[in-house]
Amino acid sequence: MAGGKAYANRKREEIRNKNDFYETPFSLTWELQKLNIIPKEINGHKTTILDPCCGKYAISKWFREDYDITEKSLEYGNDFLTEDYSDKHYDFVIMNPPFDLWDNFIYKSKDIADVVISIGKTDYFSCYQRLQNGIWKNLKAIYIFNRKVDYQFPTIENGDLGVGNLTSGWFVWDKNYDGKPELNFIDIQKYANLGGFDSWSKKNTI
Repeated sequence: MAGGKAYANRKREEIRNKNDFYETPFSLTWELQKLNIIPKEINGHKTTILDPCCGKYAISKWFREDYDITEKSLEYGNDFLTEDYSDKHYDFVIMNPPFDLWDNFIYKSKDIADVVISIGKTDYFSCYQRLQNGIWKNLKAIYIFNRKVDYQFPTIENGDLGVGNLTSGWFVWDKNYDGKPELNFIDIQKYANLGGFDSWSKKNTI
């Protein structure tokens, strides 16, 4: 489990990345920062952030300078879903968890943080069970990327990303919010320069 996606529905187990690790394009984090929904201080203290599946720090590295951030990953021996966080509390959890464990990460994160921000698929809304089990409680906003992102690509320094077939975005929960979620869009067109993964990988060594 790391800062990326599980492509379990599309890829055979023997060819999946270890621990379903798929990186997050830097540009998606940059666009999150532009939303200015994460204050640098709360009640006079540096805002605390947890990234429970930081992977290669594609998300968390951009918050180190201004925030008190904790970085965890199964890659480094930290299993967020089994570790005891009963004595921990964070202002924010920011993450891009594996798709096949997305619900579990959301539930636990909501228990230990005031605000949870996670990349997720819009397909998640078409699940009856999620509506019944309360995962959408306190969902404040969804910021949908206006291009379908292929998370198989490694991170590119200039933020470029590949185009796939997943509609995704940033999902934001706030424990103090009880209204209906707002729908917003994030323009990532300028970063969508890598094309499809198969054609790109033939020309590049991963």
